[in-house]
Amino acid sequence: MLVNNVGCAKAGTLDAHTPEDITRMVNVNVKAQTFLTHAMIPRFLKRNSRSAIIDISSVRHFVPGGNVPVYSASKSYNYSFSKAMAQAYSEKVDVMTVTPGSIKTNMNSGRYFFCISAQEHAKCVIDQLGWYTETMGHWMHAI
Repeated sequence: MLVNNVGCAKAGTLDAHTPEDITRMVNVNVKAQTFLTHAMIPRFLKRNSRSAIIDISSVRHFVPGGNVPVYSASKSYNYSFSKAMAQAYSEKVDVMTVTPGSIKTNMNSGRYFFCISAQEHAKCVIDQLGWYTETMGHWMHAI
């Protein structure tokens, strides 16, 4: 199983970001998912049993934030990439695209409405693996 669950964001409009800020967000949010998936797919295809990939995008894919433009765009990439992998490898790999709302992490203080813990979110996602190809994870994020 591969879980692509990495992200970094810097708040502010695009003109407030440095080239280094933008590069870091693209490297972490886009390149990591792409290259890790690329590295694992050959191994998954050689297995006799099914494999799984869980790709974490964000609700920001659906509702882009003007104060997090690079983050929002990178999460749209994560979403599209995950959907393409699901189409290409459906015979051997269960690919689940996850678009959560607010989750309390080192990147998020947890002070937002409907914020849940990372443990709650992870349990909900794992419980849905193999049943759904797309989820928001926890029921509160689907409201």
